Amino acid sequence: GINGSFLVRESESSPGQRSISLRYEGRVYHYRINEDSDGKVYVTSESKFGTLAELVHHHSVLGDGLITQLLYPAPKRN
Repeated sequence: GINGSFLVRESESSPGQRSISLRYEGRVYHYRINEDSDGKVYVTSESKFGTLAELVHHHSVLGDGLITQLLYPAPKRN
């Protein structure tokens, strides 16, 4: 896998809960995507966004609390 390749997926353990799986240096890091009472989504509470697309874009420019930037969307494996 490539550093910065990532996948947004539904959590198996909690339906409706999404997380980001991010590959870096041969390891995969998992980040929960939280949603606040206003419906804003975030990984780190300092940076909240109205949509998932905005969140992904922000973290593709800045790691901002993630191990590295979200660089390469990985294809979903079924």
